[in-house]
Amino acid sequence: MKTDFLVSRISVYFAATILGCIMLLAPQDSFAQDRRAAPTTSKCVTGTLGHIDGNVILWNRVTRNNAAAVTDLCKCASKNLTKPKNCVDRRGTVIVNQGYEPDASTAQAAKPRKSSTPSFQLLGGKQNCRLISLNEKVLMISGNSVKVGTECHCDKTPECDCKGQQDCGCDCSCKGKERWDFKAVNEEDPSKGFYIVTQERDPRAIMRNGDGVSLRHLSRMDGKMKVLSQWNFFINDRSIDGTSNYNLRPQDSYESILAVDSKKGTLTMVNHTFVIKSNPTTPTGDPASTAAADRSANPAANNAAKPFVMTKDWKCECVF
Repeated sequence: MKTDFLVSRISVYFAATILGCIMLLAPQDSFAQDRRAAPTTSKCVTGTLGHIDGNVILWNRVTRNNAAAVTDLCKCASKNLTKPKNCVDRRGTVIVNQGYEPDASTAQAAKPRKSSTPSFQLLGGKQNCRLISLNEKVLMISGNSVKVGTECHCDKTPECDCKGQQDCGCDCSCKGKERWDFKAVNEEDPSKGFYIVTQERDPRAIMRNGDGVSLRHLSRMDGKMKVLSQWNFFINDRSIDGTSNYNLRPQDSYESILAVDSKKGTLTMVNHTFVIKSNPTTPTGDPASTAAADRSANPAANNAAKPFVMTKDWKCECVF
C-alpha cells in the first residue's frame, strides 16, 4: 500500500512539473515567433533589392505562406519613399499594391490585375559588361588592381594599317580592360551575390582590400578571399536618361559601397547605410541630388578633414 501511494505521489509530482514547464515555455515561444514575424530595420534593408520609378524592389517572391509577411516588409521598406507605388519582386512583377491588404490565404490576392511592370536587370550571371560612373568614368583593369578612366575609343577597320603606332586608334585591346563578367555565387539564388571577374583565360576577381580594391585570381582564392570578393548591388532608382543606377556593395555588408572619388579619380570603399528616400525637388540621378543625399546619409560627409566628394551610382551596360 505504501509503495502504491509513493508511486502515485511521484507520478503527480512529475505531471505537475511537466505542466509547469509547458506553461512557462509556451508564452516565450509564442513571443519569439511574434518577434520573428515582425519586420525589423535589418529585414527592411536585407530584404530590399532597391527602388525604381517609385516602386520598391524586394528579393522575395510572394507565396500563399508569406503573403502577409511580404506586405509588412513592403510597408517597412517603402515608408521613406515619396508617394510609393507598389512593391515588386526581383522579376519586376508587382506583388503588393500600396494600400492593398492581400488575403494571406492566397498569393494571387497580393497581385493587382492592372499594374505596370518596371524593367531592371539583375547583375548576377551577366557577361561582357561595363560599369560606368555618373561622371562617365569606366571601371577598368589597371595591373593587379582596378581604376576608373576614360572610355576606350578605337576604329577597328580592315583599312587600318597603323596598328602599334602612337595615336593610331586601331589597337582595340584597351576595350578588353573595361569588360567584366558577373559570375553568380549561386545561380539558383541571385540574392547570394556575384564575383566581378575579368575576361582573361584565368579570370581575376575584384577583391576588397581595406578601403580599396585589388585583383586576385579567383581559382587561387581561399575561403576568406572569396568572401572579400563577393558583391551584390542596390538599385538606386534611375538617372535622367532612364538608365538604372546601381550601388555596388559587399555581399556580407550593407554599410559600405564602392565609390569614385571624383577629385582624385580613384576607387574607394565608403561607409553608407542605405536610406531609401527620394528628393522631390531635384531630378532623380542628378549628381547634385546624389551628393546631397550622400551628405544626409553620412554625417562624416561634413568632416572637413576628410572631404566626401564621391560618386556612388553606377550604370551597367552589358553585351554591347
